[in-house]
Order: sequence, then C-alpha cells, then structure tokens
Amino acid sequence: MNIINRSAAGRFAAAAVIAVGAAVAAVLLGTALYGSDRHSTRAFRVLRWLSGRPEPRQPRGS
Repeated sequence: MNIINRSAAGRFAAAAVIAVGAAVAAVLLGTALYGSDRHSTRAFRVLRWLSGRPEPRQPRGS
C-alpha cells in the first residue's frame, strides 16, 4: 500500500519549493560575499539569525 501521493502536482510542488529555497540561499550568499558593506552586514546578520547564533556584543563606545 502506497501512502505517499506521488502525483505530478505533488512532484512539481516539491521541486518548486526546493528551487525557491535554493534561489533564496544563492541570493543571500551572493549578497553577503559581493554586496555593499551595508547589504553584506545585513546578509551576515540574517545568516547568523538562521543558524541560531546570538548577535555579537557591541563595543562599549557605541
């Protein structure tokens, strides 16, 4: 008995989810590595947030 629905629509939906995730990851990494300083900093903050790591401490003078 096959419980998993392996219809064409289901396969297409899975492929679309994977493609969108890969595109978002590529844009995020490209921005982090090759973007302006402002965008690169924000992209690295998003990567840190996604990995569950805390923000680094700010210097006392800020």
